[in-house]
Amino acid sequence: MNLLKNPVLKVVGLLALASIFFAGCSEDPTDPSKNATPETSITTYAINTAPDTVAIFSVTVYWRASDPDGRPEYYRYWVTSGNTTVISQIETFETSATVQLDFENPDTSYTFNVQARDSQNEWDPTAAQANIAINDIRDVTGFPPSTEPLTVPPNGATTSRGVPFVVNGVDVDGYVSDFEWAVDDTANWTSVPATYVLPGGVSTLELNLGPSALSLGPHTVFFRAVDAWGNVDPSPMSVSINAVSGFAPELTLSVKEDESFVVPFTEPTIELLTINFNTTVDFYYGAIRDYYVATSTGINDTTTDAFVAMPDVGGGDYWIEVTANDIGGNSTVVMVNFSVVVLNAHQGILGINGIDWATYGSQAVAVWNNAVAFGNFPHFKWWDLFLIPPGGGRPFPDSVLGSGALPAWMFDTLFFSAVAWFGNEFSGDEVFWLDFADDGTIMNYLNSGGNLILATRFAHDFFFPELDAFAGTNPDNWLISVNPASAVAVADSLTNMTRIGSHSFTDIPATSSSMTVLFEDPANSGYALGFLAQPAGKGKFVFIGGRNYRWTNADLKANLDVIYRHYCGMRDEY
Repeated sequence: MNLLKNPVLKVVGLLALASIFFAGCSEDPTDPSKNATPETSITTYAINTAPDTVAIFSVTVYWRASDPDGRPEYYRYWVTSGNTTVISQIETFETSATVQLDFENPDTSYTFNVQARDSQNEWDPTAAQANIAINDIRDVTGFPPSTEPLTVPPNGATTSRGVPFVVNGVDVDGYVSDFEWAVDDTANWTSVPATYVLPGGVSTLELNLGPSALSLGPHTVFFRAVDAWGNVDPSPMSVSINAVSGFAPELTLSVKEDESFVVPFTEPTIELLTINFNTTVDFYYGAIRDYYVATSTGINDTTTDAFVAMPDVGGGDYWIEVTANDIGGNSTVVMVNFSVVVLNAHQGILGINGIDWATYGSQAVAVWNNAVAFGNFPHFKWWDLFLIPPGGGRPFPDSVLGSGALPAWMFDTLFFSAVAWFGNEFSGDEVFWLDFADDGTIMNYLNSGGNLILATRFAHDFFFPELDAFAGTNPDNWLISVNPASAVAVADSLTNMTRIGSHSFTDIPATSSSMTVLFEDPANSGYALGFLAQPAGKGKFVFIGGRNYRWTNADLKANLDVIYRHYCGMRDEY
C-alpha cells in the first residue's frame, strides 16, 4: 500500500511539521555581541630646550590606543589650562602632535587631552590626559642670563647727576623678563621690568638714573639680568662714572633771533609754524627729560617733543621761550624774537646777496650799504643767502626779507618787477641759483615778463641750457677765468666802470646776434663782459661779469639805474 497517497497520513504529517516549526519560533532570540569602545593612553611628551619665540615652547605629545573588538582608526586632541581651552579640538590619523605653548609665567600648566575612535565610529568615552608644566621637563636653574652694555658712558666718564643707560639681557634657554640695578652697594638691588622683550632671548632695558640715585662724586653702577625663571646673572656688568655739577644742555631753536617769515598777501597766515628744538647733551652723557615752552601766542606747555607747532600765525612780531630740562635737573633757557612779514604786491626790485660776508668783509658790506643792486630806485627789498650776518648787522635791515633758502614764490612779477642776483660762487651761493634753474623758477620768471640781472664771476657755471637758449649764449664758446682791467660801455647811456680790486675768475661769453652787448673787456673783443637779451614777449635778462663787489660801487649803481629805467622801462613807482 502506498502510504504517501493516504490523505489521513498527509494531514497528520503536515500538522507534525508545523508544530515543530512554531515551537522553535516561540522562544526569545539571542542578542549579538555589543561594540567595545577604544581605550587611549599618552605615552610621553617632550618640550624643546629653547623657546621658539621668547616664552613660546614647542611641545610634542605621543599616544597610543587599543580596541578589544576592532582597531583604533582616528584621533582628536585639544589643550586646556584650568577652565580655558587654549587649543580647540584637532582631528588626525597620527599618534603624535606638536603644539605651541606659552610659558611666560613658569607656574602655568596645561592639560593635553586625546581620544581615539574605532572602526565602528565610536570615541573613547574618557580622554587620556597629560599635565604639562615647564618645571617638569627641564632644570631651569642651569642657564642663567648674561648682561651686556649697549649704550653707557665709558668707564671713568665725567657726567652730571643724570645719566641714561641702555643694557641688554641675553638668555639662551628662555628670555629676560627683568633687570636689577644698584649704585655702589650690591647688597641693595632695585628691580625693574625689561623695556623691550625681543625674539631670540634678548631683552633691553632703558633706564635713566637721576639725582635721587646719583649724588655728586664717583660711583659704580651695576646691572644684572633676571630671566623668567628667576635666574640672575651671576656676573653683573658695571660702569664707573664721576658725577659733577656745572653741566647743562646746549639748546638752539630752528628760528633765529630777529628772523622773519615772509608770506604773500594772497596767503597772509602760516597755518602751522613748526619750531624745532636742537639740544646737545652727549658731551656729558646726559639725556633730555622734557621741554617747557611758552610763546607770545599763549602756548604754555611741558612736552617731551622736540618741537612746537604754532597754529594760524599771521603778520606781526612774536617771541618764543624754550627751557630744556635734562634728567639730572639741569636746565637751559633760550628766548627768540621773530616776525611774520606779509609781502604785498609791487615791491619794486628784489636784491639777492650771494657774497660771503666772512670772506669778503668790507667790500661785500659796501655793495649793500650803497644799495648798488637797486640803482637809484627807492622801492626795494633784499634777501641774504647767508644765515650769519656781517659783524655790524645787515644794511637796510627794514628791507631784509630773510636769509638762507629763498622762497621760490617771490620770483613773481606780482611782487617784483626786477630781481638783481649778486652771485660769487663761494661758500655755496650758486647752489640756490642752480636749484631754481632745475625747478624752473628762473625761466618761469623770465618767460612771464620779469627782469633778471645776474652779476657774478664764474658765470659759465650759472648758465644752463634753457638760459643759453633764452640769452643766445653758446656754452662751448666762453672765455674762462679772465681778469678784466675795466668794463667799457658800448651801449647807449651806459658809462665805463673802473675796478677796486682783482676780477680774477671772470667768465665771459662770445657775443651773438641774440644779445645787446652792454660792456666789453678791452683785452678780449668779440666777448661780452655784459649783455642784455630779450626774446619777443618775454622779460629781459641782463648779465654783468666780474666780481660785483669790486666794480667801483658808484659806477655799477649808476649803470644799473640806466638799465632798469632805459632798457627795462621801469620807473620809481615800481
